[in-house]
Amino acid sequence: MRDEEDGQFLAKAVEVSRQGVSDAEVASQSTHSADIQQAARSIADDHGRAVRQLTDLAKEKGMELPRDAAGGDRDIAAATRIRSESDPDRIAGLLKAHENAVALFHQEAVRGMDPALKKFAQVTLPGLQRRLVALRSLQDMYPPELAG
Repeated sequence: MRDEEDGQFLAKAVEVSRQGVSDAEVASQSTHSADIQQAARSIADDHGRAVRQLTDLAKEKGMELPRDAAGGDRDIAAATRIRSESDPDRIAGLLKAHENAVALFHQEAVRGMDPALKKFAQVTLPGLQRRLVALRSLQDMYPPELAG
């Protein structure tokens, strides 16, 4: 992996983390399930911490990160969609986003060339993987509704 790809990881990881915070906050506020609220708040906290750490890494490297480009119409549309979803759909959305984050961080942890970014991915990945397992367990508690 080249420096350019490490830079792409950094930008993509910030984007994924920002969107994770936003989606998890909306999911937490949109459900009456204490289990989903707790999982979503924890996801928002984890992703918020990742955004701060990635921002610090970018500053150390003199890299410019995109502004909070996840805002605007995309966030409004996502929030509207998440609010109207059933609990199983909310969980499925959080699960899919986490699967994508695990894949992104795994690739950097294995193939990254920048030592600081690679280490960040390696340190962060186990937590993402644990959260993925927890979301799958939560999904088992809230199976998708059968279409009738």
